Amino acid sequence: MSTLTSNFGLTKDAGTDYYNIETVNDNLDIIDKAVNDSSSVITASGTGTAIILTVPSTASYAAGRKYDFIAFADNGADPTTININSLGAKSLYKSSGTTAPTIRAGKAYTIYYSGTNFFLKASATGDAVAADVLADKVFSNDTDTDIAGTIQSKAAHTYTPGTSDQTIPAGQYLSGVQTIKGDANLVADKILAPNVLFGVTGTAKRRVSGTASSSADGTGKVFCYGGSSSGGYALPWISVSGLAFKPSSIVITYTGALTNVPKFVMYASDSITLGKASVLAGGYGIGFDTKDYNAYTEAYVNTSSFLLPVFTYSATYSWVAYE
Repeated sequence: MSTLTSNFGLTKDAGTDYYNIETVNDNLDIIDKAVNDSSSVITASGTGTAIILTVPSTASYAAGRKYDFIAFADNGADPTTININSLGAKSLYKSSGTTAPTIRAGKAYTIYYSGTNFFLKASATGDAVAADVLADKVFSNDTDTDIAGTIQSKAAHTYTPGTSDQTIPAGQYLSGVQTIKGDANLVADKILAPNVLFGVTGTAKRRVSGTASSSADGTGKVFCYGGSSSGGYALPWISVSGLAFKPSSIVITYTGALTNVPKFVMYASDSITLGKASVLAGGYGIGFDTKDYNAYTEAYVNTSSFLLPVFTYSATYSWVAYE
């Protein structure tokens, strides 16, 4: 006596049955239809999270059976079910685990039944997103396929330091060499103290210069030297104010037409706090005269100005002060 197969209902003749061409043809028709059904992509209905499929020749769920369908709507990655031929809604998960997949309207998907639930056949896996991939590249993950990357590329660039910060925005791919310019002068003795430039503390001293007119005839001041108020001279002088530092040395130069006066005066002091000023007067190539002007003198050098003797009244002198 013949029997039927469990999946497609094909007729199986018993060993004692005679060959029947009609039975063979009926079986072939059933197989042909089943193959056609299994190779067809079904258009889903229902909603994004409650997907309904109508599949011919499926009277019950069978473990291992797969189905292809085109999604009707997005599911927003929310919990989703599949209901085939009103056989009952079954949960749909990613290819592994119990997480709902992301379904996009109009895309084709392949699912298979495990005997309990439906699982999406993995076409791609991974957790990369568009922000992880270059803008000119396309990739797939377990959410979708043919996703365009969004990372922008930055070509080679040279940065010259200025007075404000220059930043390279995050989220870029550096496709070329990024060069931050350096400078051989970024050393301590080339940077004015106490400034700090890119972490280098300057040690260079300040220098200012200018011109000043000496006092008029008859307005000389007393410049004493030695250990008392005696032994001083009444000499012309120049006075300069508005300094931003206390000079450690000052060079005063006469550039006038007179030929019988010293051409320069140099002030230098290692004991400024004692009010002393060592003045070196230079003549006309015949030597120098050094005087130690003490606390009794009217000469001074402080943090904002100085007054020092010269040798010609009502003359213009150039001066240079060094920190």
